[in-house]
Amino acid sequence: MNNNEQLVLAVVVASVTLLSLVGMTGVLLIMNANRRQRHRAELAELHLERDQELRKAEREATGQTLSEVGRELHDNVGQLLTVAQLGLHDHLDRQTLAHPRVSVALQAVDEAVEEVRRLGRSLDQDRWQDRSLLSAIEGEAARLERLGKARVLLRVEGGPADPDRDTKTMLFRVFQETVGNALRHSLARTITIHVAGPGFRMAISD
Repeated sequence: MNNNEQLVLAVVVASVTLLSLVGMTGVLLIMNANRRQRHRAELAELHLERDQELRKAEREATGQTLSEVGRELHDNVGQLLTVAQLGLHDHLDRQTLAHPRVSVALQAVDEAVEEVRRLGRSLDQDRWQDRSLLSAIEGEAARLERLGKARVLLRVEGGPADPDRDTKTMLFRVFQETVGNALRHSLARTITIHVAGPGFRMAISD
């Protein structure tokens, strides 16, 4: 083998070696980039799971607090107001009861008792474990009818689904607030509640 052939062979070997090194370097860089990407994805997933756990814990703590406040309002404060309500009605004579200011004050006490009990029921999230949102709305509509505050028409279509507990609490409070505003501000005598599926859709009109 002459010198020219040896030079060509050396160049070929060097070129192949260099290309191999470049190729291996490229492969290592790609593998390293993929490993970093997977690591970042794993970290992002861990952060997401941690955030979800934190939000879940916060919701549970908030729900527990609201349930305790709701039970306290319904059982204790409601009971105290009821005692005061009965005492006023039993110990005032008819002439005093007929006085406009006394009548207004007694009506305010009656409404306060109902509002405290209503708020207590709406805040107590434990009650949703065995009760659907639709049955709660039906019960509230029947209560309004019994009190003679308004005629309530409840229309149900399409088999509405029952939301999760947090959503039920929120929707029931919105329902109570909307109905309460209709009774107080527009002096509505007839309230129509339309509940429909799929999902849970609710419309209230007076």
